[in-house]
Amino acid sequence: MRVVVVAAVLVAASRAAFAQGLTRCELNAPGGASSEIVNGREIARGGGGIRVNCPSRNLRLAADSGEIFGEERVELYGHVHYDEPTRIDLLSDRLTYFQADERVLVRGHVIATLPSGSRLNGPEATLLRDVPRVRRIQELTAPGGPTVTIAGRDTNEKPVVVTANTIYMRGDSLTYASRNVVIDRQDLVATADSAFMDGRVNSETMRLMFKPSVEGREGRKFKLEGDVIDAYSKDRKLQRVIARGKGHATSKDLEIHADTLELRMANDALERAIAWNRQGQAKATAPGQVITADSIDVSMPGQKVRVVYAVRNARAEADADTVRYRTTERDWLRGDVLTAWFDSTATKDTSRTPPLDRVITTHHADSAQAYYHMAASNTSCHEPAISYVRGREILIDFDNRKVGVVSVRDSVVGMYLEPKCLSAKDSAAAKTAKSAKPGTKTTAKPPAKPPIKKPPAARNPQPVVRQ
Repeated sequence: MRVVVVAAVLVAASRAAFAQGLTRCELNAPGGASSEIVNGREIARGGGGIRVNCPSRNLRLAADSGEIFGEERVELYGHVHYDEPTRIDLLSDRLTYFQADERVLVRGHVIATLPSGSRLNGPEATLLRDVPRVRRIQELTAPGGPTVTIAGRDTNEKPVVVTANTIYMRGDSLTYASRNVVIDRQDLVATADSAFMDGRVNSETMRLMFKPSVEGREGRKFKLEGDVIDAYSKDRKLQRVIARGKGHATSKDLEIHADTLELRMANDALERAIAWNRQGQAKATAPGQVITADSIDVSMPGQKVRVVYAVRNARAEADADTVRYRTTERDWLRGDVLTAWFDSTATKDTSRTPPLDRVITTHHADSAQAYYHMAASNTSCHEPAISYVRGREILIDFDNRKVGVVSVRDSVVGMYLEPKCLSAKDSAAAKTAKSAKPGTKTTAKPPAKPPIKKPPAARNPQPVVRQ
């Protein structure tokens, strides 16, 4: 049943084509073409370098040899050249042109060149011509691992190279790729199992699906991953990249996890990162620092992190100052809204996140909280003092990467705990006892025996009587 339907469609398409005045293709050969009638169909053959002209279709074909099977198809062999001016130019080893449905199948060392200068190289391709009453837009499908080079609009634009198992091109601006897709641009390298590119007008759109990733090449290099990634460019300059579903962005020393991640660029440099979650929390991690919240907005003009905004259930953690004391706990600050300023003048390396300069958090229920460590008043003590405060607004100023001044406003509640430190003598004894092996008795030196004192002599002794 399906075969009958397909045959009916082809016959209808063929009749529609010839109803529009499309004439037969003519074969010209240097030594002349031979022809014969087989089952009521005329077959023309030629060799030695033939040419096939299809005037009503504006087609010119050339090959070493070939055949024309009436109004059904054209077969060409060896050094085939398909020329359709203003539409496409094809080179291949073999060509089959099905006139009924305006389909061209080329195989062997295929090179397809579009009017824009874009080029496809591959082992085979199928061209569907745009013919009135058949189809409106030209389509080109290439399986077998082809490579498409999308030309720039001027000499300053470098081409985009796309490789995949299968590439489908619709017109001169829409490109679809599937399986093992690699998109190589001047500003990024993208990989995925499926990709779509729209290069119409001056804006370009790219969608990557099934384990996609995008790596930036310009300025502050980054890598973005997710379930689906959309990239938006203008004049081949990347402007925005959005990762949806398990978004993960990494740079040299900054890492962000969120359901949705958006990176914004300006002048080939990363300017802003926005992350938000539907469930759970977004998380931004830098060396020694972690910020979590429902939404995080990182501002980095000039590729230097300046301000981080965290909204709803915000929490910031930082490693304590282990130079002055020892602790495995982190300092933390939390509230409804949290803003962190970074000292971008403290480092000249744009690839590294600068240290914290100031953090402020607010909570509508006067429940902003801060927990941090400080050096004990006893300078010989290596345990930190602990401070905990709560209020509507908490501001922490840092001095040389250390907590400097803490300011709390409204409904201030808190506590300060000093560690209980041993004296130097007790600390040495405790250290000695701690270093002793378990189950052994420590032998202490017995106290010295006190000296025996003789009683003093009598001051008035009794006289000795002599007889």
